[in-house]
Amino acid sequence: MAERFLTHLYDAHPAQRVDLLTCYTGEPRNFDRSRGRVISIHGVEATGSRASFLSRLAGGGYNVVAILCANQSIMTSWKWAVGARVPAKLLIVNENADYFWFDTAHISNLGMLIKHRWGTHTGVSLQLGVAVLASPLVYLYLLGNAGWVHARRALRKAITS
Repeated sequence: MAERFLTHLYDAHPAQRVDLLTCYTGEPRNFDRSRGRVISIHGVEATGSRASFLSRLAGGGYNVVAILCANQSIMTSWKWAVGARVPAKLLIVNENADYFWFDTAHISNLGMLIKHRWGTHTGVSLQLGVAVLASPLVYLYLLGNAGWVHARRALRKAITS
């Protein structure tokens, strides 16, 4: 996925510098070292204080932060932290190398990505909504029923002793 996105990025923006934060050792095969650097979260500069590392990234002068969302939980906390701390436009990239800006104009794209991740992009959205709304009521009923049964048991025990 990263290779496809990098190819597209290099073709569309040939003069841009691209730094890559990754959890993998090495670099993607088409990464251009003359136009950026690969930073590993397991490398020396990132293994110290996470807060100071994120502060250095935030001061790096980046215009865009692209987050690769590949439907895996790899580096999720790093992605959220970098997206929140680095003062740059946020670009969301999915596993097909499709992308959109993280802003109010593209909120429907974000909604579709989330629905796809949760498996509700088909016709089960209504079913999921009903389940989410009904589950607190079910839990309250079960707790009330358990309380009623235990109260009756305690009352019976108090009467017979």
